[in-house]
Parts: sequence; structure tokens; C-alpha cells
Amino acid sequence: MVTEHDPLQQAKSRQRADARSALAGMPASDRSTASASICRQLDELIQLHDPSTILGFLPLSDEPDIRPALQRMLEEGRSVAVPRLTEPGVMEPARLVSLDDQQLTTGAHGVRTSRALECIAADSIEWVLVPGVAFDPDGRRLGRGGGYYDRFLSAMPGGVVTIGCCFRCQIFPRIETGPQDVPVSKMLVEGSRG
Repeated sequence: MVTEHDPLQQAKSRQRADARSALAGMPASDRSTASASICRQLDELIQLHDPSTILGFLPLSDEPDIRPALQRMLEEGRSVAVPRLTEPGVMEPARLVSLDDQQLTTGAHGVRTSRALECIAADSIEWVLVPGVAFDPDGRRLGRGGGYYDRFLSAMPGGVVTIGCCFRCQIFPRIETGPQDVPVSKMLVEGSRG
């Protein structure tokens, strides 16, 4: 049983607080420039590897804005999904039809998602774009604490490419993780070459 006195949970709480403080100190203009850099890298990777089915995300206010890259994926005819939180700790890949506000809704925890009822089969997803509160250079990820991505990723078939999308200020030397935490296989950070 996990309690707030658990050393791992205490370490995660400290790291979340540090990451949120760093994000709060990031000027809006820097956030916009960094998001554009991450989108350019994502576009380059998409063109290079040509995945047909991608699980992206609609960013919260402190996450990289990858919507321009998602829009290009839709225009290219790729199958794109975004998370829909269905119950505590569980998400499903809801098909993204459009980024038009009429096609989107706000679900649990303020997460924007698609209004489309259709889901994309999880076993058809080739790439998963993963947000987080913080990451480390080895792909270890600190989420918001609900376990949605860890549960989803642990059930994915082998060979799925998982790509953490974050700002440079969210990279820590080492993220404290437990056995249930699933690392990402690649990172996109502003100014890097993917």
C-alpha cells in the first residue's frame, strides 16, 4: 500500500514541485518558441519514419503545444488519437477528427479530448507522444500522479515508439521511479535534434 509517507512518493512530490516551479518561471514567449521547436522536430521525425497511426495529446497550459504538428498529421491523412480518460487511471485512444473547438471537449482533470465516439485500436498505434511533469535523459518520466500513461503504455505491444515531449526546464538529472513507471524510448526537447 502506497502512502504519502512512502519515500518514493515523497521524492516524486518534491520533483513535481520543482518542475512546476521551473515551468511557472518560463515566460510565455519562451514557451511558444520552444513549442515551435518541438513541433519542427516532430514533423521531421514523422517525415523520416512515416508512422500511420499516432496517439498524441492536446496540451494542458504548461505542456508543449504540439497542436500544429497534430494538424499537419491530420492533413496528411494519418490516423491520430488523443487520450480520453474513462475512469480513474484508465485512458482510451479517442480518434481526433479535427482540432476545431466544436470537435473537442474537456474531460476529467481538465484534459482536452475528442468528441468523436470512435476509438483507435491500441494495437494499431505505432507512436505515442507522451507529456509529463518531468523527464530525465534516460527517458524516465514523472507524470501528474494518476498513472494513466503508465498503465496504457505497459499494455502496449512491443515495438511501439514512445516519445516524451517536454521543455528543457523539465529535464532532471534523474527521475525517481518505481516498478510500475514506464520510461519513454525517445525525447523531444526544444533545441535538440530529436
